[in-house]
Amino acid sequence: MKSVTLSLATVVIIFSLTNYTYLYCLQEGIHSSVEYYNRGVEKYRLCDYKGAITDFDSAIKINPTFIEAYRDRGLAKWMAGNPKGAIADYSKILEISPKSIEAYGYRGMIKYMSADYKGAITDYNKVLELNPKHPVIYNNRGLAKSKLGDQKGAIADFDTAIKIDPKYAEAYANRGLARAKLGEYEEAIADYDKAIRINPKLVEAYCNRAAAKDSIGDQNGAIADADKAIELNPNYADAYYNRASAKYNLGDYAGALADFETVIKLDPPRKTSLQQLIDSARAKAEKNAE
Repeated sequence: MKSVTLSLATVVIIFSLTNYTYLYCLQEGIHSSVEYYNRGVEKYRLCDYKGAITDFDSAIKINPTFIEAYRDRGLAKWMAGNPKGAIADYSKILEISPKSIEAYGYRGMIKYMSADYKGAITDYNKVLELNPKHPVIYNNRGLAKSKLGDQKGAIADFDTAIKIDPKYAEAYANRGLARAKLGEYEEAIADYDKAIRINPKLVEAYCNRAAAKDSIGDQNGAIADADKAIELNPNYADAYYNRASAKYNLGDYAGALADFETVIKLDPPRKTSLQQLIDSARAKAEKNAE
């Protein structure tokens, strides 16, 4: 059974919500809008996204050009499951401030998370026009290109991100993934090695390295990497899948079956796609037990 190389779970988030620092009234007449804004930030910190949105709404009603309120309302809408509303808020910021790198960056991130990869690339292109030295944006654009099947273009972007920031572990890991998708498993493993040296707790790098090692026949190495990924994140379904794949290829069908069943417990929607593998592992395990 050939393993599946798994992608990193998310695009790198570019900015954080105001770093949880509050604004203070510097001009007469906007005090109440700032108070609503600050209360919205606090509610966001407490994961009360609907409450945060209500307060940001109030801040914007009082001050319709309050960029920070639009920005953070966009994040709250995204977290509340309203990506279209979030994109609308970042588009509004760009009406107010057409050169806002934050707005293009956030909008690109949300488009990526909404599977609008072409739209994400367009926004990332605009960020790079405004700031050509932004490694995170090269990384994120590379992820979008990879999703569209442009692995060579993705690798070029990861190369640039690494050139700007040689300690960028996620960029190495993402370049490794793109190389694995091209069948360049040895090169991919080298990139995962670099990512792990920089950040020994980068769980996705271990998981993806496990898949690459399984693809070149190093099942024991794959199992060791999957073990490490599971140690770092015991609820990481992809790591159990990659370990199951390696065990299956090694002839440990009972072990593979146990891991496949764990995948389903952690991620029930995958049951249908895994059923054939589970049936095969169970049949072979029963035969070995005879």
